[in-house]
Amino acid sequence: MGVSIAVLSVCILPPLTYGKIRLAAPLDNGVLRGNGVLTAVGAGPAAVTLMGLLVNTFLGRWWADPLAALLITAVLLPTPLYID
Repeated sequence: MGVSIAVLSVCILPPLTYGKIRLAAPLDNGVLRGNGVLTAVGAGPAAVTLMGLLVNTFLGRWWADPLAALLITAVLLPTPLYID
């Protein structure tokens, strides 16, 4: 189930990102552009998750999935949280 969700995310998020950012330009809509950027950022962890799950599933490396989670955490942890 996890592999299926990750595959769908990796397949759907990049075209969705492209469409959002492309539509935001002629509309001069910063909110839609920002949402497109966030969608693009979400594609990265989905790809890392998919790689970890596939290595775990097909190569039997039990540590691949937790390593992918640590990699995602290491990237996201120093990211500041802005709340207005």
